[in-house]
Parts: sequence; C-alpha cells; structure tokens
Amino acid sequence: MMKTKSTLVLALISFFGIFVVAVAEPEPEATYANREVGNSVAPLSKTSRSLITTSTLEEVVASMKENQDFSSYNEDDLRAAEEWFLVPENHPNDGKEEDPHYMKERLTLALMYFANCKEYCKLKYRSSGWLVRASDHCLWSGVACNSANEITKLNLRNRKLSQSFTLFELDHLRVLNLNSNNLSGDFVVASFSMKALRKLLVSRNQLKGVSGLQYLPELKSLHLFSNILQGEFTISKDTFPLSIQWLNLKQNKLTKITGVHLLTNLRGLDLSSNSFERFVIKKETFPPTIKWLHLKQNNLTTITGVNFLTNLKGLYLADNSFEGEFSVTKDNFPDSLESLGLNRNALIYLNIDDDAVPDLRNLFLIGTNNVAVNKEVCDRNMYVSPPSEICPCEKVESYASDGSVVGGIIESLLKEQDFSSYCQDNFDTAKEWFLDVANHPSDGKQNDANYMKERFILALIHSANCKTKCTLESSWLTAKDHCDAVDWEGVQCNEENEIQDLDLSRNGLNGSFTMFGFKSLTILKLWDNKLSGTFTVAGGSPYLSNIGLGNNRVASIAGAGVLMNLKYLYLSGNEFSGDLTITTNDFSTSIEYLMLSENRLTGFINGEVLTNLRAISLGYNEFVGDLIITEDKFPSSLMSLHLSGNKLTGFVDGGLFLPNLKQLYLSDNELTGKIHITAKDYPASLLLLMLNKNGLSGISGGGILTNLNKLILTQNQFEGKLTVTSDNFPTTIKLLFLGENELTGFIGGGILKKLKELHLNDNKFAGDLVITADDYPKRLLKLDLSANKGLKSINADSDAVPNLNTLNVEDIDGVIMKEELCGRSGISCRD
Repeated sequence: MMKTKSTLVLALISFFGIFVVAVAEPEPEATYANREVGNSVAPLSKTSRSLITTSTLEEVVASMKENQDFSSYNEDDLRAAEEWFLVPENHPNDGKEEDPHYMKERLTLALMYFANCKEYCKLKYRSSGWLVRASDHCLWSGVACNSANEITKLNLRNRKLSQSFTLFELDHLRVLNLNSNNLSGDFVVASFSMKALRKLLVSRNQLKGVSGLQYLPELKSLHLFSNILQGEFTISKDTFPLSIQWLNLKQNKLTKITGVHLLTNLRGLDLSSNSFERFVIKKETFPPTIKWLHLKQNNLTTITGVNFLTNLKGLYLADNSFEGEFSVTKDNFPDSLESLGLNRNALIYLNIDDDAVPDLRNLFLIGTNNVAVNKEVCDRNMYVSPPSEICPCEKVESYASDGSVVGGIIESLLKEQDFSSYCQDNFDTAKEWFLDVANHPSDGKQNDANYMKERFILALIHSANCKTKCTLESSWLTAKDHCDAVDWEGVQCNEENEIQDLDLSRNGLNGSFTMFGFKSLTILKLWDNKLSGTFTVAGGSPYLSNIGLGNNRVASIAGAGVLMNLKYLYLSGNEFSGDLTITTNDFSTSIEYLMLSENRLTGFINGEVLTNLRAISLGYNEFVGDLIITEDKFPSSLMSLHLSGNKLTGFVDGGLFLPNLKQLYLSDNELTGKIHITAKDYPASLLLLMLNKNGLSGISGGGILTNLNKLILTQNQFEGKLTVTSDNFPTTIKLLFLGENELTGFIGGGILKKLKELHLNDNKFAGDLVITADDYPKRLLKLDLSANKGLKSINADSDAVPNLNTLNVEDIDGVIMKEELCGRSGISCRD
C-alpha cells in the first residue's frame, strides 16, 4: 500500500456541512490499487496506447494539494482515494487521461466516493459504474459532462450519502442534486470551486443550517425544503449570492425570515409548511421582484403589505388559520395578482373590491365551507374553484328549438339527459357556436343525429372547462370532423363515427366537469388537469368502463351510479376529504377497481354496496389509529387493499369480514413493536403482505397465513438473530424481504420449504457466515446479503442451498467466497 506522508485532521468540515465522522481502523493489508466492484474485477481496456504514468498522476495530486485545502478530509479517506487514483490501469486509456482538468475532476469524485461510501451507499453497486476500472467518469451514474468532458451536472439524489466531502475543481458544474440523502448538521460551501453552479438541491435531508453560499456567484435556484431549519432564517450579503431567483424553504420549522430584500433578483419564495403566525411585508424587507409567494400550511392569521410586491402573480395561503372576513382591496393587494389560493381556511366572507386585482384569473376556495363572496367576484371573467358552491349559476331548464335541424338536436338532447347541474351561460356559449351551420363538416355527417349530439356535448365541455389557459382552445371548435383526432385532440371514434375514447388529459381543463352520455364511449381520461368541485354524470354511457380523474382538484362525485359497466374509477391525487360515504347513486355497483390514494380521506363508509369491488387504494390519506374492518366498510369480494402511507397503528377484524383478500399493503404506517397475526385480523387467503417502513421489532402468529407467498418486512426495527418457526412464518412463503433492519443472524429458515428468494441486505451480519441446510432452505434460488459490512467470508455446507444461482454480496469490501460456493451457477468468487 502506498502511504501519504502528511497527517490530516479527522474533523471533517466540508461542502456538505460540519460533521464528526467515525472512521473504522483500516485493515493493515487493505489496498485500493486494484479496485474490485461486486464480485469481479472489471477487465482492462484493450488498446495499444501506453498507460498514463504514475509520475504524471502524482503531479495531478500534487497540483491539487498545492491549490486546494485538503485538511477537511479524513486521512484514511484521502489515502484510499490517492491509492486508487495513482494506479494507471484505473483510468481511461483513450486520451482523456492526458487532460489535467479531467483528471482533477476524477480525483474529486474519488475523494467524494471514499468519504461517503464506507457504509451503505448506492454508488458502490457495480451498476453505478463508479470506480470501475478504466471507465470514463462521464459515464458514471449521476455524472453528466459537456463535449469537452467537463462535469456539468451531478445528480446524487437518494444515494444514501451521509458523510461529508468537499468538491474541488468542478469549475463547470451547473447543477448539484443531493436531495433525499442522509446529510445532517450545517451545509457549508467552502470555496469558489463551483463558481458556475446555478442550481443547488439539498432537500429532504436533516440539515440545520447553511452558509458559504456567497462562493456561488451564479446560483439561481436553492432548494432546502424538508430539512430541520428552525426559528429565524437570516439572509445577508456575506452569506447569500444576490443572483438567487428561486428560494424553496418549505417543510421546515421557520418562524421568521429576514434579509430577503437583499435578493434583488428573487422571483419565487416558498415558505409553505413552516410555523409562521403573522407575515408582514414592508417595502424595505421584501424585493418587489417576487412573482410567486407560497405560504401554505402555516399558522397564519394575518398577512399585510402584499401591495409592496408590485410584480406578484401568485399568492398561495391555503391551510392556514385565517378566520371571518378576508378583504382584497386596491390598497393591500397589487394589481399584478393573477392567482389567489385560500383553500381550507375558516373564512366566512370574502370581499374583493371592484377596482382591486384587475388581472385576477384564478381564485381557489376549496374546503372553505361555502364561504360567501361579494357579487363582484362572480361577475368577473375568472376561474373560481369550486365554482358551483362559491358562485352558483343559473341552471339550464329548457330549450325551445328555432326550427332548424341543429336546433332540434339540442332540444332532443335536453329531453334525453339531465342538464340540471349545467350553467346557463356555458350552455348559451356552446349553443351559439353549434347553431352556426358553418361550424360543421359538409360531408353528410351533419345529418347523423347521434354524431351531432356528441358534437354538441364536446362544445359543452369546451365551454365549461376550457376558459383559461386550456390547450384545446386551438384544436377544438373547428368546422372539421371531430372524429379526426388530429384536429380535435383526444377524440377517437369507431367506424360508425361514434365517440369511443376521449382522452383530455393534461389540457389545462378547469372548473366542475359534467359528463353527458355518449352512445359508445368506453374510456374517459381526464388526468392531470385542474378540474375541481363535483364531477357529475348527467347521462348514461352504457359501455363506459374506465374513468381516469387522477391528479385534479375534484372534491366529490355525483350520479355515476348509472354507469352500469364501469370497472375502473381513478380518483387519486384529488381533494376528497373527511369520511367518504359510498351510495349507489354516486358510485356504480359494477366498479371493480377504485383508486383514492393521495387525497385527504379519514374514513370510508358503506363500501359494502360495491358488490363487485376487487381492489381499492386508500394509500397516502389521513387514516389514523386502528383501522377496524366492519361488515359495511368493504365488500366481501375485495381482493386487494392498499393502505400504505397513512398513520395506522393496527389492522383489526380483517379476517372476519374480508375472506377473499389476497393483497394487503400496510407499509409506511405507524405499526410498532411485535405484530401479532391472528385469524380474526388477517385473512388466511392473503398471498401478499407488505409491512415495510414501519417500526416493527418482531412477528408472531404468521404461520396461520398458509397461502402467503410474499412477505415484506424491509425497513423496520428487527434486530439480533431472527429465529424462524412455523408459528411466526408460514412454510408456504416464496419471497421474504428482511432488508434494512438490524439483524445479525437468520436461524431455522430451512423449514421454509418453498422459499425461493431471501433478502437480508443492509443488516448487521458480521464475521464468517456458513450457510446450512437447517437455516437456509434447499429450494432457495436467490440470496441477497449485500451491504452487510461486517461479513468477512461466506461458505456453505455441501448439502445446503443446492439450487442457489444468485448470491448478491455487493457493497461488502473484501468478503471472501469460500470453496463450497465457488463454481456454482451464477456465483463468482474472488481470487
């Protein structure tokens, strides 16, 4: 091993923060001279070029040490990086190695790797490409370079990085993404080594502070959301570059922010989900350049001085503590405001003066309990959500035909379908267009009554839901055939010119949607729009089987009980809240798949009326405590129940009332301690049980689940040696996931006669592991032991795991595969 002469400090003060790093003593014979990845050594590239010399590499190291401060690096990390770097075979042999800047950037990446990947780190997987012998680092996972082979982007999101490192010589780096890692302490930029950086993302970590950003003179976008910043956040010209245009600080615990006025280029500021109670804007404290201000989910009761933000376009105040009357006047709000969000506040009355905010186009009042508004609000030409509750309109009652053929079509349609929820002004707009015969094709289709009825329904959709920033504006309402999907985007017809599929996703549709009946419609897609309020079914579509309404702002559904062939109903990512009561008027009993994840539901009532329901998703809502299954909550036909991402502490009586349940998802909840599986609570029919991302420390009674194929217990709190018995695990299980716990052993697993995959990755196995027939079943095909750092060797008894063909030991440096395993199919061994 080559040794460095200098002694480096162990306190690591880095680009990512101030940390104290515990470093294990290096093994005396350890060497990184021939870096191995996984269980094999990457082959040398075959070329006639001469390898770069060690002396040249030493010059690169010396040059960096002369110009950069390496004192922040732990001695062992620095030595490991140097040893790897000083081996000529570890570098490309295609000419890039002759570029000093390329090689300095390469050494920087090696330093970062060895400082961060002593413990579990996703960069250690062979598939990442990192430090694979002779590989070009511009091809490593997360690294992007320009045509001159200079690093311009590092995307290291969710790589399990937890230690510190300083990035040197990255003069051309423009984007650094460190979101969703395990960084903690203070985030410190130490030098001008990233002077071209424009976007810095360090969200979803455990950072307490940030400093040194003045060394990033080109920084435009800074994302610090979902950390543990708290109290006052101070901006000063000594710590922040004035170039910042977007500052994201949401999901912290801030109560005050100062110095924002110094950011004279700021366009967007997100302070949502903090702890602000009052928000005072003064001319001297906030720059007038701000266009978007997000203050959702705080504890605000007052906000003043908004008028000083003379370029403000969007102000978002949802989920705060505003009460009573909220007034918008010319004196307290700027004329530039286009969007105002007040969802879910305790407002009684909203007053917007007639001369105030003349450019307001969007007003959001969802969940404000039918707040009253002054007449001027509803007289404006703007989008109000929910429209029917806030600004109730005059409804369509009847229509007297003018005697024309097209007029007769409208009159006939009104007799066939329910227009009681449709606004008269929208109806009049559609009617005016429809009655003009020049707006219809002249190829004979206008003589087809059904074709013309469906054409008028499309005009009604356009009139009601395409008022502001809707992309259908340019393609619909032409005289061309609406069955031509090129001219009428999203419309697909059958050979009889009947609309069969209607895909209006991602078109900016807004307002409440009324769905009139189509003779042959089978699929309706309205994904990713801005629809709100109530989705109303006004007419039967006898063949409609699939409705996609995901990712809108819909809060309720009405009239869908008439859709007797509806099988799939997607309502995820909307604004459903509280207890959802199922009725046969609003939900078709033919529904088999009901998706309601990512709403704000706290309960599900009367679901037994959905007698054909096979799967329901209620994940990522607001269910809390024990979920008690009752006879009227879900139908006995249910086969899949998704409850992940709530705050459940228990699952009760499922065995009594869900006899056909095959899949149960309870991951990412608040289950703790030892989980007790009983026939009363968990049906014996289960094939899949997901319990990952909880706080479980043990399991008992699982043996009664005699049909279970897959059990997932990843990311819990199991520790020590796990003893498998026929009481706690069913012998029928085929896939068992126990990764990312604190296990040190797996005992008695030989009784799991059908087990084919066993995942024990990221635990605390250590020393010499001997795979025996008593502990590991004979049918086992795959065993994952990756990232068990303490393992020194792995062996197997001659009669153990005879069918094993995949053994994953990635991210375990120096592990020895002994003779009994060598030569087995799919298993490679070290020399």
